[in-house]
Amino acid sequence: MRVRLLGGLDIEGTATRQLGSRKARTLLKLLALARSAPVSGDRIADVLWGDDPPARPVEQIGVLVSRLRPVLGAERIIRTDSGWALAVD
Repeated sequence: MRVRLLGGLDIEGTATRQLGSRKARTLLKLLALARSAPVSGDRIADVLWGDDPPARPVEQIGVLVSRLRPVLGAERIIRTDSGWALAVD
């Protein structure tokens, strides 16, 4: 199943270009839609890459997260045994 996350992404005090690549912004949208619930690596990989995932998708997700953390704050994206979650106000 392929999911498209359409629409803009606005984060107060942060320019969209600071969020990085389209995949990083899509990851952030996916985590935001989960409303602080963890999203599994398999689910994230399916949304980001569909039927053509990279060899090590969890590592690539980690790279995207590591690029988002300096912009959002290290405590905003949390890794759990269940996946990744976005801590929102």
